Amino acid sequence: MSRGGERRSALDTPMMRQYLAIKARHPDAIVFYRMGDFYEMFLEDAERAAPLLDIALTTRDKGKDDAVPMCGVPVHSAGPHVKRLAELGHRVAICEQVEDARAATGKRLVRREVVEVVTPGLAGDPEGLEAARELALVALEPGDSEIGLAALDASTGDLRATQVSRPSAGALPVALFEELRRIDPREVLVPVSAGEDLAARIARELPGAACTCVPDESYDPDAAPAQPDGFASAGSEPRGRATAALLAYLGSHQPFALRQSVRLRSYSLHDAMIVDAATRSHLELFRNSEDGSRARTLIERLDETVTPLGARRLARWLAYPLLDPEVIAGRQEAVAHLADRDRARARLRAALRPVRDLERLLAKAVRPTATPRELSALRASLEALPAVVDAFAVPGEDLLDAPQPAALRAPEPVPAVASLLREALVDDPPAIARGSRGA
Repeated sequence: MSRGGERRSALDTPMMRQYLAIKARHPDAIVFYRMGDFYEMFLEDAERAAPLLDIALTTRDKGKDDAVPMCGVPVHSAGPHVKRLAELGHRVAICEQVEDARAATGKRLVRREVVEVVTPGLAGDPEGLEAARELALVALEPGDSEIGLAALDASTGDLRATQVSRPSAGALPVALFEELRRIDPREVLVPVSAGEDLAARIARELPGAACTCVPDESYDPDAAPAQPDGFASAGSEPRGRATAALLAYLGSHQPFALRQSVRLRSYSLHDAMIVDAATRSHLELFRNSEDGSRARTLIERLDETVTPLGARRLARWLAYPLLDPEVIAGRQEAVAHLADRDRARARLRAALRPVRDLERLLAKAVRPTATPRELSALRASLEALPAVVDAFAVPGEDLLDAPQPAALRAPEPVPAVASLLREALVDDPPAIARGSRGA
């Protein structure tokens, strides 16, 4: 009861006032509000999320007429729930406790902030995603004579860009949509000025992708929040402007992830054969015609890789068949060099087996929500790299002594990072870090 005998609203509490202020800054997202070992959702967010996640919808302050709908998920198992919402086209704002509860003296609440926003193209956790598949976000810049396209694999930080010539003013080239289908993005960014026509066309051509309109100002390369290697050379060309928009979107939703995308790789559609969607489907390169799975496909028959990184590289080779005879010959010579050295190749494969998905583990490690077990998996993979280097250089069977040495490179171990993780983590760390709980 408040002063004067009037019953206070269920929304008129310090915690709900804090939540509502955070929600006001992220009105288009479902807010995961951290309370101790749980992420809680309230009001309309809870009513939307509960049936989608198949979790119980309850209320806070049940005795009040304006009781607040709420639901929640444990922090240690939140990843699949966030992924599910993103796959359904929702945005999720992860709101963490950003100070120790002991610092919140008296009746002051623990300070909370949104540390990342997960979108369909910026999913928080690639767990369950096939190693060979990308989790792609694409930005388009519909220039007058050329259309810029930038693509980011949010699970690895791989960043690339190209541009496609328009056949005539205002026309959208077929090659653009074939490249979009090949990338198979979860989300496509377009400038607000492009209007609804482009968004509607994307929705028709890519029914599984979310289309998001972003401010025209984000396409300014000079305003980009990061300058990865290769970005300057793209300049103000359409591919550079598309990359700037993608980086601006990444910086506003997951600024920590900018550190992962350190290099922009520019490519031309003329470097590889364009295999249209109908042909890929008919040949069952990646998905079979029965249930859409990987079973009984060409990639399944070919894939003898022992690491996720190798699986992705093989899938990229199959999706982008080379056209340059000189480049083709160089790749063939490198493969033949390995094929002719059975014992050395067997040693290399054995050394690679303990190496887990380094790219995705590094992407997870820079997240504010990285868990001790994810850092432990990164540590194990980094500690396995020296053995991989040794396998490359065996007297009399040096795998680096190849006709095309650039095609075969040993990894560079980072012992300082591995040592830091060894000192910081116990041998068998918990699923989540145990800190002080807060109100």
